[in-house]
Amino acid sequence: MNIDEKIENLLTAIETGLSNSQTSKYWPANPPQMDSYWSDLFANLLIEKIDISTSKWPNIEVLKSQLSNHLLIGLKILKIKKIINNDFVYNFLEKYFKIMEKKTKDDIFCLSGTNRILSEKEINKRLKNLNIRKVEEKDKKEIGYIHSLFSACVWSTVFDAYSQQGMIIHGPYNTEIEGEKLLLLIREFYDFKEKIWKIEEIPKIITYSFYKDVNIKIDFLNHVISSFPLSEKLTYFASIPELEEIKNLEGKIENFVLQQRKRVESLSFEEIIIKSLEINCSSFPKLISEEEKEKIIEKTKMNIKKYKDKYWKKFEKVSQEKGRIRKIFDPRISSF
Repeated sequence: MNIDEKIENLLTAIETGLSNSQTSKYWPANPPQMDSYWSDLFANLLIEKIDISTSKWPNIEVLKSQLSNHLLIGLKILKIKKIINNDFVYNFLEKYFKIMEKKTKDDIFCLSGTNRILSEKEINKRLKNLNIRKVEEKDKKEIGYIHSLFSACVWSTVFDAYSQQGMIIHGPYNTEIEGEKLLLLIREFYDFKEKIWKIEEIPKIITYSFYKDVNIKIDFLNHVISSFPLSEKLTYFASIPELEEIKNLEGKIENFVLQQRKRVESLSFEEIIIKSLEINCSSFPKLISEEEKEKIIEKTKMNIKKYKDKYWKKFEKVSQEKGRIRKIFDPRISSF
C-alpha cells in the first residue's frame, strides 16, 4: 500500500470515527478552539522526534489521538508557512505509520472494526492470571456504572477530545470459556494526568468483559459499536483490581470527578488552551522533556497574546460533515 492509499484510509477512519461520535460539542472546548494556538508547534516537535526509537513513543491510542485532532492540521499549517513541503509530509507520515504498526497486532486505522493490540499468545497469558467470574444479572448494572464512572474520570482530566490519551478499549478478541465462544473487550483506564493537575494519584484499572451472541466493532476514535446493548450480552467478567475493590473506590472517584469538573470549568479560555497542550505533551513522557514542554508552552502563550480569543470564538461550532472533514484533515492540500 502506497502512502496516498494510507492517507485515504486514514481520512476514511477519521470520518467514520467522527460520524460515530455522540456529540459535535466537546467539553470543555472543541479541539480547534484549543489546538489552533499550538498545532503547528506540536507537529514540528514530533517531526524532530520521528527518528527516535519506537520504544520511546507512547501507545497507539495516543498516536491515533494526535492524527484525529491536531497533527495533520499542524502539518498543513507548516506547509502553508513554507516550512515543509508535500514530500516532507509523505516521509514523516510513512515513518509515523510504521511506529503505529509496531504498537499493534492489527490494522492501524481500525477499518475492519477491530483494535487488537495483543497477540493470541499475550491474551492467553493475561487470562491465566485472572479471576474470571460468571456475570449475574445484578452485576451488569454495577459493571456498566464502573465503566461510565472511570470514563468520566478520564474525560475530566484529559478532556473529551483527548480521551484516547487516558484510556483504551481494545479487541474484540475471540475467546472461549467452558465451551462458550465469546468476544472479549479489554478496557484500560490508565492515565489521569495527575502531574499536570497536581492531584492525588488515581488507581488505574483494567477490565475484561466477555460477550456472547453479539457483533462488536471498534473504530479509529475508540468508539464501540454493537448489534445489541453490550450489558445484555455480558457473560463473564474479570478486572484488576478485583470488582469488590473497585466498588470500594466509587465514592472517592465520584467526588473526584465532581471536583475536577469544577476545577476545569473555573479556568479561563487561556488556561484551558495551555492545559490542552500540557495534556498532549505529557502523553509523550519518554519523548518530550520538561524543558521542551516549557518552551512550547511559552510560544503558545505568545500566540494567545497575539491572537487573543480569535480561534476560541471562531471554533465554538465545528462542522462534522464527511466531505468537509476530509478536506480539513487531508495533509496533502494546503487549504481548509
